[in-house]
Amino acid sequence: ESLQVAGRETNLPEARLQEGQPAIISLYQPDVEKVYEQKDLRSKCNNTPFPGVELKGKVIGTIYGQHHIINPA
Repeated sequence: ESLQVAGRETNLPEARLQEGQPAIISLYQPDVEKVYEQKDLRSKCNNTPFPGVELKGKVIGTIYGQHHIINPA
């Protein structure tokens, strides 16, 4: 038996979670708005076109198998 997850808002095809099968799940808050700042960059490279740009939505974490990665607030 599987759980169906519809990705209608993002126009993604329907996804299925099945017991015993690997899954990658992104935890996303679509209504969060944030002005991107240089300090938000987590890469060693400082090259980005986004400083000062207001972005909508935020990925708060990822679940990949037994690994749970939660982004800092």
